[in-house]
Amino acid sequence: MPSDLYLDGLQRSLFVPFISDLSSRCLVVDMDSSVDYRGLKVNRGDKWYHDDEKGFEMCWEKEPGEERPRTLKVSGRDVHVERTKGDKCIIEFDEFCRKPKGAGDYLRLGEEFDSVMIKGVPRMKIEDFNVLRRFIVLIDCLYSEGVKLVVSSEVQSPREVFDPGEEGGERDEAFSWDRTRSRMEEMGSKEWNNR
Repeated sequence: MPSDLYLDGLQRSLFVPFISDLSSRCLVVDMDSSVDYRGLKVNRGDKWYHDDEKGFEMCWEKEPGEERPRTLKVSGRDVHVERTKGDKCIIEFDEFCRKPKGAGDYLRLGEEFDSVMIKGVPRMKIEDFNVLRRFIVLIDCLYSEGVKLVVSSEVQSPREVFDPGEEGGERDEAFSWDRTRSRMEEMGSKEWNNR
């Protein structure tokens, strides 16, 4: 609803008059739905490895080519990817989400690699705000580039990666995570991977 635009935003009081003007000039259509339409069409693939490093590594070993490190140039900086084979790579969650990386780094990954395997995705809580934010941006960038995704994690599914806590966490993070979770499920589907 228009009344929720820029909710909890800085200096929202400056934005409120615009909401009233917008509401008076536009037809408001409620499109809220509890249905995740991406999830309806998803035929789950075998792209999520829960506590199965052997299976994850076997998936990598099936890929043709010689494994080698590669360095990507991003805005004059070097971004090292230790494990690559042609247009596929494995990245460590800690290296790409716990260290200072950003959208430019992640977009470059998506441009360079057709498939990205992320190793070691943990369960996160709202206290892991910065790490969670980087992970959300990473998935958003890979999704926008149409990258195929394989994940090894301590949790059983994308639904369990982020625990917002009893109070639901920060509104923006809960909303962003729900979109990211849905994208991860789609990116691991047979339909996505057979495109």
